[in-house]
Amino acid sequence: MIEYNTVKKRVSRNTIRMIYLYPSLYEAMVASLSSHIIYYMINEEFEDVYLERTYLSSKQGPYYSLETKTTLRNFEFIVTSLHYELDIANLVWMLHSSGIDPRNRFRSQPIIAGGPAVMSNPHPYSKIIDVAVIGEAEVTLPAIVEKWVENRFDKKRFLEEVSSLEYVYVPSIDEPDEKIYRRYVEDLDSAFYPIKQFRSVNVEHPFGEGFMVETSRGCRYWCRFCMESRLFKPYRSRSFGKLREIIDQGLLTNNLNKVIIYSLSFPSSNVEKLIVRFIAEHGYSVSIPSIRLEYVEDDFLDLIKKAGQKSLTIAPEYLCPTIQRLIAKYMDLDLVLNSIYRIIDHGFDVKMYLMYGFKNESLDDIRVML
Repeated sequence: MIEYNTVKKRVSRNTIRMIYLYPSLYEAMVASLSSHIIYYMINEEFEDVYLERTYLSSKQGPYYSLETKTTLRNFEFIVTSLHYELDIANLVWMLHSSGIDPRNRFRSQPIIAGGPAVMSNPHPYSKIIDVAVIGEAEVTLPAIVEKWVENRFDKKRFLEEVSSLEYVYVPSIDEPDEKIYRRYVEDLDSAFYPIKQFRSVNVEHPFGEGFMVETSRGCRYWCRFCMESRLFKPYRSRSFGKLREIIDQGLLTNNLNKVIIYSLSFPSSNVEKLIVRFIAEHGYSVSIPSIRLEYVEDDFLDLIKKAGQKSLTIAPEYLCPTIQRLIAKYMDLDLVLNSIYRIIDHGFDVKMYLMYGFKNESLDDIRVML
């Protein structure tokens, strides 16, 4: 694996060796902005800490770090993110195949876990992980790492210390009904942002070669089927000035000319429309997430086209009013059809997300969607 922007540190006897274990494929890790935030934030904030990375592969274990080819069992501290519930099976496999007991009471290394699956319900993983982080990495992880720096190699003492943090759940200490307070970044402009972003020469980024930019976090809309809108509330947006600064620095640092926009609901503000205009007028290309149908307007579509986007994704989910009320996502059929025609008229391919399988739905409901 040949990568750009790998963190290199001199390893000595005093170096605190940590590893970020990503329980899925490299393609998923490189596309996960949280992986970049965790990797660069910890390595920049802690001079004596070296956080390396490993990921799930088809090869038999043991697993090694990308940076120094050190085996997983030789790291003293493990950080992981569970984006989906089934990631826990991959985590267990990676530990077991590397000679590490997955059960927390038999393991010397603490495992610190965050991510949507852990934030929504940490209890299914309570026999495996040592610390569940309920919150966003920028305002939670540094304090946890600092606790390990202060109590190095004393796992019991570390867990006692870290359990005092209000956003941390320690299964071996806290009661199952312990009240934990989710912590989130209040001001995205002041939060750490990874201007350097690792990418591989051998493995293509799922969204193409580009610089990932998170324009907003959370969502203004509360569709009942969406977990992320609850976990990452409230809706927050970066300012136009901050986004310009991030884009200018990021494209220059990484030698790229494409911006990959990350947002749960795009565009949910005038700032996000302005940033697409900025990208288009400066000759950069763009990759945008699914677009809200309310914002399918001719002038905005022209900007997206100018910035090189070839296809657009929309997510009406369901077209029957009864089911729309059930999932709390209302989309008028005429709005959907007019938006599709407008997108096609501007020369885009269209991808749609649709759901089916609800109680009391009929075949006629499904035929309407198809």
